Amino acid sequence: GAGGNAVNNMINSQLEGCEFLVCNTDAQALEGSSAPHKIQLGANVTRGLGAGANPEIGR
Repeated sequence: GAGGNAVNNMINSQLEGCEFLVCNTDAQALEGSSAPHKIQLGANVTRGLGAGANPEIGR
């Protein structure tokens, strides 16, 4: 998603003075992130897939 891409861009531009962490329901998106800290949300609910823009799944 856009947030993960923004974090990757900040890491690639060598932004200093912060720690990078990404959170996502989508396991594949987390694997593609350059962030050193990753948290998978709702693994039991989404089984590693995204929430499909469904706010009920996100809750």
